Amino acid sequence: IDHFLLSSHLVDRLKNAGVDKHVRGWEKSSDHAPVWIELEKETKN
Repeated sequence: IDHFLLSSHLVDRLKNAGVDKHVRGWEKSSDHAPVWIELEKETKN
């Protein structure tokens, strides 16, 4: 399983996340796939 661990103080900033599974179909590809997250910009108080 390919995954990210997210610190609890970032949970409110999480916008989106995913796994790019399409790369597994490439020739000689790994059994792993790239994972990604999008975070909202940090706001200054």
